[in-house]
Amino acid sequence: DSDGSDSDATITAGDGAKLIFAASSIEGNLIVTSSHATGIIQLDSTAGVLTVEGTSSFTTSADGADIDLSSSSNVLTGAVSLSTEGSGGYAELSNGSTNLTTGTSTVDGYLTLTTSGQIIFGDTTVGGNLSAITSGSGDNKITDSGTLEVTGTTELETPGNGDTIELLSTNNDFGDTVKAKGHHVKLKDVNGIKLGRINATNGSVIITAGGAVTQGDGTEDYLSSAQQTNITATGSDITLNHTSNSIGSQLKLAGRDVSMTVSGSVIMGISAMSGKFDLTTSGAVTQADALEVELTTTIEAKSGDTYYAITLDSVDGSSDYDNDFQGAVLLTGSNVEVNDLNDLDLGTSTVTGTYVARSLTGDITDAGALTVTGTTTLVTSANNATITLDQGGHSFTGKLLITTTDNETGIDNDSDVTISAGSGAALVFGTSTIKGDLSVTTSNTTGIADTDSEILTIHGTA
Repeated sequence: DSDGSDSDATITAGDGAKLIFAASSIEGNLIVTSSHATGIIQLDSTAGVLTVEGTSSFTTSADGADIDLSSSSNVLTGAVSLSTEGSGGYAELSNGSTNLTTGTSTVDGYLTLTTSGQIIFGDTTVGGNLSAITSGSGDNKITDSGTLEVTGTTELETPGNGDTIELLSTNNDFGDTVKAKGHHVKLKDVNGIKLGRINATNGSVIITAGGAVTQGDGTEDYLSSAQQTNITATGSDITLNHTSNSIGSQLKLAGRDVSMTVSGSVIMGISAMSGKFDLTTSGAVTQADALEVELTTTIEAKSGDTYYAITLDSVDGSSDYDNDFQGAVLLTGSNVEVNDLNDLDLGTSTVTGTYVARSLTGDITDAGALTVTGTTTLVTSANNATITLDQGGHSFTGKLLITTTDNETGIDNDSDVTISAGSGAALVFGTSTIKGDLSVTTSNTTGIADTDSEILTIHGTA
């Protein structure tokens, strides 16, 4: 093409013989169509290398005919469009060290792409399974510029170390399990998504779905993140309960009913659940930002007989009371602390150390029995806010430290406290200030006591 004109090539083969490429070089565009049952193949190694400086298009029209361009390190510089018919009509393409961009493609069978450059998906539809793998030490990302639709499983892999997987087109749709390994793993699905092994080797896992987010049932179908894990399925459920999940430095969740199991400790980032929230960990649970849960919150920080701390104080730099638990809060851990902006309803909980529950503007109530080995601290900060633990069956082995607030002048204090405990342990009050009435019942044979060196102040009746 020394004169600058297009040097395109168009090949149309009938059904009389299969189409086999030897080493070829096209300085323009290449269009290949075959109606033979075998499809399109190439010679092995350097004997079959295809070099195309423009775009490439390969089409087989016979049912089950293949496109197999994987036996040589091709150099297809422009977008590559692939089209096969029938579930047996697969396509395999190796592009050497050249970036591989798919043009508008429909492969009814499986699609396998390999290169030591980048893979960029244009509008691509795969009826079978998809495998896209980059290798080498250069720029080996996997990204998209169009919509990717896969009916079968999807396997994506880069070398990591800066090589991100980022498939974020709005209408991407992964029909079956998705496995991905890269520096960052960022995936978007217009519907629900099922995760297999997800490994962000040096970065974050970010999943956004228009439906439910789940995990496969395999022993290797777990999530690993070196940095943050951010899962968004607004209005749909998130269920990620593989015991080997590892979420990195912070976990952010947005969904309806959310159930998450994590190996090790968890730092919760800003999260919102329009349904229930269940979190099971084998390490401590802390916060970097607020949690908002409309229904029940259940958190267990426990591994075998070892319990870990749960600290839900929403320390985001502005307030310790940004959490909004609108349903009961059930906690299992060692030293436990929970703060709530509004009313706080305490559900069935087992605490082997100290237990602290605070409400900034509302009441504290109970929806189940509390079993606490260490000191229990209950605090309301608003005028007229009450503490009512009247479900019975509570077992407070350590002291009770209770504070209610009523700073209104000229009227009676009515920040009352009601405690109804079971037979598990005697009730012992430590230093407490109750700006209202105190009502206490227990079925323990030892009864009710206070501590000699501490003062119980009641502004109402007892």
